[in-house]
Amino acid sequence: MAQVKERKYFFQVINVKLQTKKSKEEKINAYYKLFDDLIESKIHKRVAENKHMILYSGVKRTTYLTGIDYMYGSIGKGIYFEQEEINSISISKSKSERIKNDLDRITGTKQTTYLFIPGAHRFCVLLKFGITGHETYKFLKSALSTVVDKSDIVEIETEKDPKLVEEIFKAFKIHSIDYTISYTNDDTMSEIATAFDLRLKRLQLGKINVKAEADHNGEINTVDEDEIIKGGLELATSNGTINKVVITKNRGELKKTISSEDKIKTFEILANEDNFKDAIVVILMKNYREKNI
Repeated sequence: MAQVKERKYFFQVINVKLQTKKSKEEKINAYYKLFDDLIESKIHKRVAENKHMILYSGVKRTTYLTGIDYMYGSIGKGIYFEQEEINSISISKSKSERIKNDLDRITGTKQTTYLFIPGAHRFCVLLKFGITGHETYKFLKSALSTVVDKSDIVEIETEKDPKLVEEIFKAFKIHSIDYTISYTNDDTMSEIATAFDLRLKRLQLGKINVKAEADHNGEINTVDEDEIIKGGLELATSNGTINKVVITKNRGELKKTISSEDKIKTFEILANEDNFKDAIVVILMKNYREKNI
């Protein structure tokens, strides 16, 4: 029997979090409903000038060995004009003219595979044909807000590269910090990040923005680990945004500004065509639900 060839798959991840009073089972069903409604409603949203994305298929599946439920399908991007009439140039007539636009069609489409794991509330998109996690994030942020239950809130965040936080804490000096976070749905994190997460839940703070500047000493003390500094920045890698951090990277250098904008983490796995979906699901559950499986 010929051996199935393995290859590398690259993907980026979006954190889709429901803030809801629903029970655990009801929440899982609510997650599925979000994406079922996107598909059934044929919702498409602009992610760039005249470029729209759409989720147009979805199949529910369970991993073969570990029994984890997830959903997968196709997500596409193409050219879409929102006007009923558009400008065009007639080659044969050598003149410009207005023509009727087909509002039911996205043209020049490219498509790739997505997976959604409700047990970890993570949506991942395979990097293919120029479709990126950042575009997918913009699409989901706009589209999911139109189908979420009125009694719920849906928060959308990209999974940032953790090396960004490592760079901050390895810096010679940290002068100021500005980040925005929302609480997790029980992600696997360090003790200090978990403690800050529990504080947000206890206070029922769905979102918080922290802006911190050093006092007359000129630098923030990071020797003693603190929930607001270390815990908050860790939370921001998966559950928020590092808006602006000013550091001096090395002694004698000028100050440098760091932001997590577009710093999306790229995941990589080695798998074959038959099992890459299950392999991705297992990796994400291990990363974000290891203590909760």
